[in-house]
Amino acid sequence: MWINRDVDLPQALVAAQREGRLVIFAGAGVSMGAPANLPSFEQLADQIAGGVLARRPTEPLDAYLGRVEQHGINVQARARQFIDVETSAPRPLHHALIRLFRDESAVRVVRNSTKLDRLAEEKTCAFGGQGLSRSAPTRGGLRRERPRSGW
Repeated sequence: MWINRDVDLPQALVAAQREGRLVIFAGAGVSMGAPANLPSFEQLADQIAGGVLARRPTEPLDAYLGRVEQHGINVQARARQFIDVETSAPRPLHHALIRLFRDESAVRVVRNSTKLDRLAEEKTCAFGGQGLSRSAPTRGGLRRERPRSGW
C-alpha cells in the first residue's frame, strides 16, 4: 500500500494495523530532541558508566552496561536518574506512534529499564492503554518484572 510516492507499506503491516495486531518496536531515538530531550542509548550508557569504564571499540551497549554493573554501579537506578526528567515532555512522534493504533486503549508499552521512557508510557496511559516494565538486558537475556498495570 503506497502512502506517498516514496513509501510502500507491506500488506502484512497494513493488515496487522487493521486487525489490532500491530506491534511497534521504538528505540531511544523516539525521545531524543525537544521537548523530550532525552539522550541516545549510547549517550545514556556513557552517562551511566560515569567514566568508571571505557567502552571497547566494537562492544555492544548491553554488554558494556553489563560490565558497568559488574563494577558495582546500579545500572537501572542510574538510568532512571538520567531519563526520568520532570521537564521532559512527549514529542510529536510519541503522539503519532499512538495514533497508529485503531483502538488507543489497546496500546501496550513495553519498556526496557535501561531506557525507562516514562513519556511513552504516560502518553499511552493517557489514552487508557497499559505499560509493562522489563528489566535491563544482560548477557543472559531479559529478566522480567511484574506488569505495572492490569495485564
